[in-house]
Parts: sequence; structure tokens; C-alpha cells
Amino acid sequence: MGTDVWNESGVIASNDDMIQLIRKKDLKTIIGICKSESLVKLEITELESLKAIKKGSTIEEVKDALYECVKVHGEPSKYGNNECYMENECELSTLWSEILRETRPELPSLSNICIFDSSRHNGYDVPLGEACFIFDSDSCFTQTLSDEGNALRRAIGSCSLTEWTIVSY
Repeated sequence: MGTDVWNESGVIASNDDMIQLIRKKDLKTIIGICKSESLVKLEITELESLKAIKKGSTIEEVKDALYECVKVHGEPSKYGNNECYMENECELSTLWSEILRETRPELPSLSNICIFDSSRHNGYDVPLGEACFIFDSDSCFTQTLSDEGNALRRAIGSCSLTEWTIVSY
């Protein structure tokens, strides 16, 4: 058995950045997505916070519910551990991918949502112990910022390339 190490890169948005993407004109669409049959089948609607979203919810109620879906547990450490994790990463990635596809088609696709728990393992440029919404760097960058990257920069206020290291045991 060995250890594999590889580098990845992408544009990282925080949970706060993602919540800022929600506009009042998207409210009906987002409520529909949160209550859609496809999400019910994936059990995404079982996320406790999403149960609060109902037809007629206000923009603030929807933002609060989506914000509260992101639950991080544990603390980062020097060498990383399995005790620092985020609940429902896959479900949240599916939910946010659908929201972005329907409300912000000009943005790059969401690659995944993850949490980094060790600077030593993941690099010193990534935020530790918080939800990181990852957008593929190839969608955001060529030699200059792409149209999608510019759209993301305008939407979340920045679009800087971040690299990290993945270590498997």
C-alpha cells in the first residue's frame, strides 16, 4: 500500500459567496428546484433546512435555509483527519448545480463542494474547515479570464485560481 499525491486547482467560493448569488427574480425557480421530484428521489429534500422552504417563502427565508444546509463538523489539524467533515457534500453539490444551471447559466458548472482539513496536505492557499464550492479552473481560465470566469468574478467578487494537494492513503 502506498500514498498517492496529486495537485488540483479551481476557483473556490464560500457559502457566503454562494448565498449572494441568489436574486429575488430567481426565488420562484429556486423554490421549485428545492421541491422538485428529482431532488425528492435523491433524498436531498430530507435536508432539515430545506424543509423550511415552502411556496411563498421570502428571499431571506430561502437564503437562510440554503445557508443552513452547509454543516461543517470538527476542526482542521496539521495532518488532517476524518473528524473534520461536511455533511451531505454530494447532495449539496447536486442541489447547487441545479440552482446554478437554472438561475446562472452564464457561470461555469460547479465541480464539487468539499472541505479542506490540513494545510500540510492541501496547501496553504485553501481555507481550512469550511465549505469550499469548487468551480473548474479550465472553465474560468484560458490565458486570460474567460467569459464564465468574468461572470463568476462579477457574481462573487473575485475569481482567483487556487491549487491544492490531495493525498490518499
